[in-house]
Amino acid sequence: LSQAMLMATCNKWICWALLLPSVWTFALGGSRRGTSPLHQGSQGRDDVLLSEEEDCGHLYGYGDPTHEASILQTIAAAQRGQSEVFGGDETSVFGGDETTSVDLTDLPRVDVYATLKKEARTTLCAEFKRASPSKGPIDVDADVEEVARAYAEAGASLISVLTEKKWFQGSLEDMAKARLAVDAIADRPAILRKDFVVDERMIREARRFGADAVLLIVACLRASELFELVAKCFEYGVEPVVEAHSEREMELALKSGARVLGVNNRNLHTFQLDMTATARLAKMIPPQDLKDVVALASLSGVATRADVVDLVDTAGVCSVLVGETLMRAADKRAAVRTLLGSDDDEASVDDSAERRLLAKVCGVCSAEDAVDAARRGADLIGMVFAPASKRCLSTETGATIVEAIRKFGERNSRWTPPPSGSVTLAQKNANLRRATARGRPLTVAVVQNQPLEDIRKIIDETGVDLVQLHGDEDDALASKVGPHLRVVHAVDDTLSRPIISDDCHAVLVDTAGGGTGQRFDWSLLRTTNDLGEVLVAGGVDAAAVDDAAKAILFLNKDEDEDARILGFDASSRLEESPGLKDHDKVAAYLAAVKRASPRGSAP
Repeated sequence: LSQAMLMATCNKWICWALLLPSVWTFALGGSRRGTSPLHQGSQGRDDVLLSEEEDCGHLYGYGDPTHEASILQTIAAAQRGQSEVFGGDETSVFGGDETTSVDLTDLPRVDVYATLKKEARTTLCAEFKRASPSKGPIDVDADVEEVARAYAEAGASLISVLTEKKWFQGSLEDMAKARLAVDAIADRPAILRKDFVVDERMIREARRFGADAVLLIVACLRASELFELVAKCFEYGVEPVVEAHSEREMELALKSGARVLGVNNRNLHTFQLDMTATARLAKMIPPQDLKDVVALASLSGVATRADVVDLVDTAGVCSVLVGETLMRAADKRAAVRTLLGSDDDEASVDDSAERRLLAKVCGVCSAEDAVDAARRGADLIGMVFAPASKRCLSTETGATIVEAIRKFGERNSRWTPPPSGSVTLAQKNANLRRATARGRPLTVAVVQNQPLEDIRKIIDETGVDLVQLHGDEDDALASKVGPHLRVVHAVDDTLSRPIISDDCHAVLVDTAGGGTGQRFDWSLLRTTNDLGEVLVAGGVDAAAVDDAAKAILFLNKDEDEDARILGFDASSRLEESPGLKDHDKVAAYLAAVKRASPRGSAP
């Protein structure tokens, strides 16, 4: 089906829901989870009577005849009416020469609820995800068996496997392979089917293909459907994990009879990320129930150990789900251990973002090139607004690029750094790492010796997150442009020494003038101790990063001082022609930066 057809189908489904009789009756069976007041509303009753408003009022667009289906509703609509796998001749989804059908129904199950509640520390649900609607391809060729074993051996308690085909490029085959890959591991992790489950058919499929748990998303189900599917999960012996994002959805989750509840920090209709959602919705659960009855998980947006600690402290979660960060990690075992706080080096687990090298792609002239770089892992997207540059952009083009990067990063406003005050430059370096750790690149406007009013106009009309002062701007100007990067020019065997203002978040070392495609003498970096960690520019591409990793990053490994590299900045050597990026060169450069990052750091 085309996307337009899917959206039309979804809109018809919503309209159909609005035309249903005002009351439905659904048989749900007996109580599954005790007698806490938390569960009153669906438990221990033969029937649940819901008005139309109670059944559909939480659905996005309910009551609005002009509503257009969101991506979530489009995907959910596509699932309705699908044929059940093995509904007919039971040919194997594994294909090839294998002729026996897949049926993992009789394999031992993991008690997901007990696993989450018994652990003394916060558990990790590590996700296998090839792609997503918002981020595009992540790692479409990943070996699910290899990844599942890495997750399990590093200590993940659950493995979430995307099985939706079109938007996430997942499959039931992926889930079955993940289940079999961890079968011989003692205390193996549970397998969660992550999909847009809309009917009993998908629960049967989950059971047959090895799932221990099934995700049920409140936002794409009527309340009556949710209650019925929770009961069906228990009938089939799989744990329902009920996901909510809003207060209205959490009310239904609490009434559903599910023991494991999850808060998605991402709004699946708008793809906006709100990391306060878990703490806010957790307050709706009575404290004693949160302690003794409910297993609460935070289901998206987690990228660092600091995120995990914060969610435990503010929301009382017993589990976090991490997907994109792990799928992009070069060393998945080390990344899992870091998130769990189980790395051998205790000093390294405070925040995995603290050790990650940043990758800046500069001289970007189109939204297409910007998003391609972001999808491949760029942290900073640089746009040049210096009139003398052949890559100089108009503010209109800059605004288009900023809008595209914000959409990719699931945000709708300019980055606001923590207050500067007496914060050190090293701490500001860390702020940049944290800000970009969730695959949310920041945009940078590169200016050079331009009047303050011109710089402010660029900031206001484009909405960029940072300014890069690439000339000889004085401290008076630097103190008035807001958060910025400051260039230090390498001239012969010396570095220029500008005054670093309070709003400077990083120093960039480049050849004099910049944009030459030439490297400077890297030995000069030994003299930058007072500048914090620096971004290295000038002749940077994949080969330069590999060379730098050998010549700089590990040169001082036995010294008292840490390496001085915050990351790299590449521009002209990633181009087909001035202003037009070569996507293969960009990919190679970003892969090299990932390789050079310390083991276990977030991508």
